[in-house]
Order: sequence, then C-alpha cells, then structure tokens
Amino acid sequence: SDQASLLRSLAIGMLIGCCESRPHIDRALEFVTTGMHELPSDCRGAVYSALVKFTPDGYERMVAMHEGCDVPEVKRNMLSALGATRDPEKLAKTLEYSCSEKVRSQDIYVGLAAVGANPKGREIGWQFLQKKIGAFLERFQGGFMLPNIVGALVNYFTSAAKADEIERFFREHRVPGAERTAQQAVERIRACATWAQSDAPLLRKWLQDEHLCPSASASPAQ
Repeated sequence: SDQASLLRSLAIGMLIGCCESRPHIDRALEFVTTGMHELPSDCRGAVYSALVKFTPDGYERMVAMHEGCDVPEVKRNMLSALGATRDPEKLAKTLEYSCSEKVRSQDIYVGLAAVGANPKGREIGWQFLQKKIGAFLERFQGGFMLPNIVGALVNYFTSAAKADEIERFFREHRVPGAERTAQQAVERIRACATWAQSDAPLLRKWLQDEHLCPSASASPAQ
C-alpha cells in the first residue's frame, strides 16, 4: 500500500541515521554501489540520502552517479539526495548544480526543495533565491516552474520574523506568477510560528518525559 511504502522509507532513513554500528551503516550503503537500480523505488531516497550524509565521499559519488544515470525518476532521487548533506558549502553547490545544464529544467525545483527542507540549508536557500530572483524571472516567467522554485526555498521556515522578511522581499520584488505562492508560504510560516509559541513547550516536555529528546531547551525555530 502507499502507506506501507511511505513508512518503509521513513523507517529505513531513521534506522540508518540512528544506527551506532558503522558496519551496519556500511552494509546498508552497499546497495548504492551494487545493484542500485534494483532498489525498490520507495527506498531509494533514504539510501541515497544516507550515502551523502554518512560517507566521506558520498556527495561526490552521488553527483557522478546522477550524471551517469539516464532514468529520470532515479536522477530526481539522486538530485534530492544531494540536499541531504550537512556541509554548508555542498548545500550551496547543490543549489548551483540544480540550476546548471546538468539538470533538466523541469527538475530544478527538486534539488532546491531538498536544500530548503534541510534545516542547515534553509537560510542558504533563501539567500540564493534573493540573489537569483532576476535570473529566475528571466528564465521561467509565465510558466509553472517559478512558483515551484519560490515555494521550494521559502516553505520550510517557521518563525514570524522570517515570515516578515519574506513578505517584505516579495513586496519589494514583484514575481509575476508566484505572488500567491509567496503569500501562501508567509501565511503557513506564521501559522507554524503561532503553533510553536502555544504548543511547542508542551510537546517538548512530553518528549523529554518519554526520553525522546535532550532536556536542554531547543534553539529558536526559524
């Protein structure tokens, strides 16, 4: 079922990320270099992301595999995995790579969204969008891709201050075709900020009581 496929992908990703035994991690990652295309489609993302996150040369290997692959769906999985790195320089590289001739125009948003969804990449992605907004307008104005790109890089913030910043930017920089996307993102971010202010302390206490997170206070959301 669709639910089972989703849960399997989540479980694999969590097990690889939480496993303290390096041999077990290495065994899981063998799938990436042997029989890669035989991986079930719902497992690819978790395994590819693990390669990028947990092996020293994983990022470079994933770039090479992306460039050598000719299966569109698999290429999108690989591109998304590049956004799983925790290295700020590589996250910035993923943004540039996603906009290069190495990536099909209709897939650009995949790499951008992966960086935007990464807590270590959100601000990097937002700065990139502000810097490149003119180029994106020139390239994509009038099509469906511009709203996708805007949403990919602003949807994942959670603080009221960031909502104000994003709203101000799009008030000063008209983006025809993506105004509604930007406004919806601002509304979503403010809703998240409101929820965090009212409910996050209760959730944090429950997690601490269940020994599911450290007792130290969490850093402010962005």
